[in-house]
Amino acid sequence: MSEWGFEDSELGLGIDVLNSDDSGGEDLYNSQFLIIVECKSEAEQTEILDRFIKEGLQCKALQS
Repeated sequence: MSEWGFEDSELGLGIDVLNSDDSGGEDLYNSQFLIIVECKSEAEQTEILDRFIKEGLQCKALQS
């Protein structure tokens, strides 16, 4: 790997991070998990959105 400008010590650091069991509450990558709920009407969308927000979920209303 030294041909590409990497030192052996640098390569070991990357592997250690990937193999670490200590999450420390930090994400290496910010992941998002999304769900789409199809509604029959705008009124139903508003009702469901209000219910989800009251339950503490982060929601965004979309229109297709």
